[in-house]
Formats: sequence, C-alpha cells, structure tokens
Amino acid sequence: MSYQSIIPPLSFKGIAVTSYFTSSYSNEYMPWFSVDPNSKLIDSSQNNQWRTYPDDNQKISFVMKYNSPIVAERIYYENSHDGGKNTWAGWKEVSLWGSNLNDTVSYNDKSEQTLIWEGLFDIHINKNIADPKYITINNSEPYKYYHFRIEKPHRIGLNSFIGIRHIALQIFV
Repeated sequence: MSYQSIIPPLSFKGIAVTSYFTSSYSNEYMPWFSVDPNSKLIDSSQNNQWRTYPDDNQKISFVMKYNSPIVAERIYYENSHDGGKNTWAGWKEVSLWGSNLNDTVSYNDKSEQTLIWEGLFDIHINKNIADPKYITINNSEPYKYYHFRIEKPHRIGLNSFIGIRHIALQIFV
C-alpha cells in the first residue's frame, strides 16, 4: 500500500487547474505546469511551475478540478524555486478547501466549501535539488474541486512573486 498522486484531467491544457484573482506571471508560468508530472523539479522554473505577482492585499486561490470527486488524503508539494534560488517565493500560509458545487466560488465566500486543512508549507531548500514535502490530511469526504488558498508567501513586499513548483493531491491505494 502506498500513496498515488491524482492528476486533474486535461490539466496540461489549463482547463482543470486555475488560479483566481490574479493572473500568471507570463505564459512560461501557467498553473498547469505545477501539476504536470513531466515538469522538472530542478533547474529553471520557466515552463516548470506556476508563478504570479499578487498585490499586497490580493487573495490567491489555486483550484484543482476533477471529473469526479476524490477523497484526497495527502498533499505532496515542491515549493517554489528557480535553480535553488528565489525560494522565498514559495507558498507559506495555506489552507485547503473542498467543494462539489463549482470552481469559481469567491475567495471570501466559504459557504459552499469545507475546510480540510490549514497550516504552513516549508520553504524549499536553497539548493538546486528536489525537496519533496508531504502533509497527511484528515479528510474522508470526496470532493470534485480542491481550493488551495494562499494566505502568505515566505516573503511579502514590492516586486515579490509567489509560486509553487509542484503540487499534487494523493490517495492511499
């Protein structure tokens, strides 16, 4: 028995993974790069992770949509880095919400979502190596939409971008 990552369908065309209330930094940093198992976990972050430049008070959601509900049991992530540098851009204060209604629920409207987990993501090590992190979550409900709400990156300030190198929800098989 082990954990298996469940990849959102069609995510490589950007259909099933979306970031709300902010746009991607550029076409080289689209949301689906962070769920693509073929994206590189080392070297340049270009075409290998999602990145954006939020305003100081802007709320960010990263939504994963599945064709049918899944019971996510663990989060696997590789936080943001660019060849081992700019690790400060990674997600820090994060919450995970589940919903079966739709993927466009407002960041502030939590009435149609259930809080599954909230806590801290570790910063990526300052080296150009893979740095996998795993968080076991207490979830027994199947959801079609999983909303990651990024409350804060590891650094906030002028010209600070935020991103995630790789993110996956996992089930125990």
